[in-house]
Amino acid sequence: MSCAHRSDLPWHYWDINQVVAKLETTEQGLSYAIARKRLKEVGRNLFPKDPKLSDLLRETSYDARVLAVVLAVMVLQWAGELGWLVFLTLLFNIAFEVGIRHWVCQLQQRASLARRHRHRPDPTAIVLRDQQWMEISSRLLVPGDLVFVQTGDHPPADVRLVSASPDLCADETMLGNSAIAHKQANTTLEVATPHSQRSNMIYAGSTITSGYGTGLVVGTAQDTYWQSQREKPRFWKGIRKESLTVGVAVLLSGIFALPKGWSYSLLLVTALVVAGALPRPWLEQLIKYLGIKHLAHQRIEVSDPHGITRLGRVDSLEILPSQTAIKLDHRLFAELKLQLITPQYLEVVEPENAVDEDRAQTTTQAPAVYGSEIADLEHLSSAFLSFSDRRSPVPVQRSVDLLLPRPDLSYLYSAITVCRHLGDRLNRLQLFLATYHLGLLVLITTGAVANVPLVPMQILWIGAIALPILCCSFVLEPFIPATTKPPRSVGWLPLAIATLATSGSTLALFILKYQGEPEALVSARTMAFSTFFLSQCFHALALNRTSLLEHWVMLLSVAGLATLYVLMIQWSVFADAMGTVPLSTADWLIVSFASTSVLWAQEIMRQT
Repeated sequence: MSCAHRSDLPWHYWDINQVVAKLETTEQGLSYAIARKRLKEVGRNLFPKDPKLSDLLRETSYDARVLAVVLAVMVLQWAGELGWLVFLTLLFNIAFEVGIRHWVCQLQQRASLARRHRHRPDPTAIVLRDQQWMEISSRLLVPGDLVFVQTGDHPPADVRLVSASPDLCADETMLGNSAIAHKQANTTLEVATPHSQRSNMIYAGSTITSGYGTGLVVGTAQDTYWQSQREKPRFWKGIRKESLTVGVAVLLSGIFALPKGWSYSLLLVTALVVAGALPRPWLEQLIKYLGIKHLAHQRIEVSDPHGITRLGRVDSLEILPSQTAIKLDHRLFAELKLQLITPQYLEVVEPENAVDEDRAQTTTQAPAVYGSEIADLEHLSSAFLSFSDRRSPVPVQRSVDLLLPRPDLSYLYSAITVCRHLGDRLNRLQLFLATYHLGLLVLITTGAVANVPLVPMQILWIGAIALPILCCSFVLEPFIPATTKPPRSVGWLPLAIATLATSGSTLALFILKYQGEPEALVSARTMAFSTFFLSQCFHALALNRTSLLEHWVMLLSVAGLATLYVLMIQWSVFADAMGTVPLSTADWLIVSFASTSVLWAQEIMRQT
């Protein structure tokens, strides 16, 4: 058999006769002998399990950045540079990224509405073999088999329908499609028809909500549409992913570092690549999944991380007609400033929570829509944010972004406040990282112009060791909502002020200490590097929204990093590698005072 079972073929466009010919089968399915032979050709219908820690470690071999850095380390070690120290930093960087990804995967598995894991394909299937219906393991399905599906089934393969009852419907929310899709067999569609509108197809990962039908298997295992959407590690994709970081590093080294020698240039390139590989998207995913876990403890279920983002941006409330009595919470309007749409549909349980109808408006940008009836599915699927409660029908529960324990909008208030806090936390993390990168760019450029080269090990210490630890303090911040305003994207003014405070104080201290005297260069560079490092610590403290006594992770991170750094400088163990000298008590006081400039800048912006 040829590779005619691929998921990207237009099965929805061909009629049944063409599908039968392409699959080399019949409308009565396969014989047992042919199916067994085909199983040897295409393999078992196996779906990948949830990734384990060993799988994540193995994926690093597909990362072009790791391979390039390992090669550079070998060259640096041969040239007598500190290749072993770069390699140790790379190992820490890899361990940090794998740990974060593993944590995210664990939270995905445990999330109450992690639908891919809760509605996995059935372990068995009803198939027609040798003119007899039989139940077999879904692993033994092959393209060309004729299968039977009915209400409640989770098809383990992609199926082109041959026959269908008039009420056959499938829930395809696992695939990112609309909630409930009506299916029919006797039809052909245009080639460009999107997957969400292919009514003659049933895909693996969906759920049959009503009706029954038969169909030919057209895709199994990795050839299903569900699996084709999963990201697979590829070496060349890793090359493209890191091309921007590598390109910027090579450009900077080529312009500024080559006059210092090829070994220094390669060391600087390697340091920039390792320090610039912080897994920020995974950190943001981790923050959102921790929010989902926190809400799950309150019996509030959020469908996915995108629901967290949308919840934080909700600015209005719309409630569709329903027989259910909705308990209103006045804090939604008094504190969160939500606008109410169609208030006439509400049956208010508590009179004191009545809504001022003058606040009601008909046009808003981000409405949260409540529905509890099957007829509301179409409206809910097109809403900015849809929510319901556990008393609504199961298809409605599966289709919404937010599921409350009961029709009580006090739960919606809790969900929105938590998500606005998470949105604010994500914005603060972005501001923190953007300030560091922009400040580092300013220092690299200024150092090149002034012919004062940066020490690559200093870049590694801040970017590859200190920065990930400080980012963890944002991830593990306590869920104590400190703001009821919708989160705003990071603006240029806060970024410019924070960058000016960090890099400006670093450059000012270097200039005042150096003053063109060659013997003061190492001391001035040590003080400037210490100022830039401590500025990152103070910036993290300035962006903290909770008490340090409650946020002990932030307190321990800053205190531990600062103590370790002082010991490294004063003991002179890494003096040659770091390019530093021990500082006096007066110098440390000056460095500490200069580093607090970002703290005062953030406080001024907060007051204004």
